[in-house]
Amino acid sequence: MKGIARPVRFHDLRHTTATLLLKAEVPLAIVQRVLRHTDPAVTSEIYGHLDVDDMRKAVNKLRFNGKTELKIVG
Repeated sequence: MKGIARPVRFHDLRHTTATLLLKAEVPLAIVQRVLRHTDPAVTSEIYGHLDVDDMRKAVNKLRFNGKTELKIVG
């Protein structure tokens, strides 16, 4: 089966840019400025597409008692 090419809109590129920047852990405030939003909530709610891996990575950054790291797998 052959894929069907569809036109790429400028708005599609904004979504891709915002998602890639946020996944690269660029601070939300910087992504907000790149997209020229006045409110960071717009950036995070519309363009910040979180998936399970993003949430797992965030939780795995937690440390308890200064050395024990919580690991969530699966």
